[in-house]
Amino acid sequence: MLKIKEFAKLCGTSTFTLRYYDEHEVLCPHETDPATGYRYYHPDQQKDMETILTLKGLGFSLDDIKRYLYGSIQIRRELLGQKKKEIDNLINVANLMKETGLTAADEMLYPENYQYFSDILSYVAIGARSVENQQHRLTASGMDIPVGMKNPTSGDFSVMINSVIAAQSAHEFIYRGYSVSTTGNDLAHIILRGGVNKHGTCIPNYHYEDLERLNEMYLAKDLKNPAAIIDANHSNSNKKYKEQMRITSEVLHSRRYNSDIKKLVKGVMIESYLEEGNQKISNDMIYGKSITDPCIGWKDTEALLYKIAEEC
Repeated sequence: MLKIKEFAKLCGTSTFTLRYYDEHEVLCPHETDPATGYRYYHPDQQKDMETILTLKGLGFSLDDIKRYLYGSIQIRRELLGQKKKEIDNLINVANLMKETGLTAADEMLYPENYQYFSDILSYVAIGARSVENQQHRLTASGMDIPVGMKNPTSGDFSVMINSVIAAQSAHEFIYRGYSVSTTGNDLAHIILRGGVNKHGTCIPNYHYEDLERLNEMYLAKDLKNPAAIIDANHSNSNKKYKEQMRITSEVLHSRRYNSDIKKLVKGVMIESYLEEGNQKISNDMIYGKSITDPCIGWKDTEALLYKIAEEC
């Protein structure tokens, strides 16, 4: 029998990870001393650990790994079949990216899902309702791509700045059952999306004075690679999607007027789709029209892209 430290060394993992797996009943010790609570593992359990690491590498959740380890052959086949479909879908997306030269971006709702998409993402945003969540900040600190931190729905700049500080710092934490270390993400930055006051009224924060204030806060904190993206929809437009074009024009004007703002503001975030507006899910839906937030259509999108290119 092996003590937990010896077994961890044999498997190339940490005692912390083994205790975590024991707590979640994924890999339990062969014996536990009732008097001392010491855990002891059998050398044959190394095979189970290798299976766990392989499944984790394929993106299986801990619950699915447990089902695989202790389930029937049929359950194992079903789990592997589902994972094969997911991998096939990712391969199709990767082939499409290779053909078009376009990569993907994502608003990270669930940090534990990042591993599934990391190979195809070149940009990640942390939403207004997630920016105060510690796991989102920690996960962002380990990414090697730009990560934009939106201001919270309250519009509080300090919360947003603190998120960037956390994402640019090194951390040690548990991610998907692993004990991980990060060195910080120097490309973490800010996204201004407007806020909402206690009466439910939208308070935009894309105006010149807002950008000046943000620049001052950046300088005071001495953060790396100061950068801001302006979200032209959401609370900045009160979801009046046509306003996105006017808001973008104002942001472009602020950049032209002030060289510091021009250096700080790197771009705008536009909600755009093939058809303008949005629609509810029904039996009679229009292809290319949003089922969530209203968007500008392709014609306006094309015109706006040309305008940005000409004025930048």
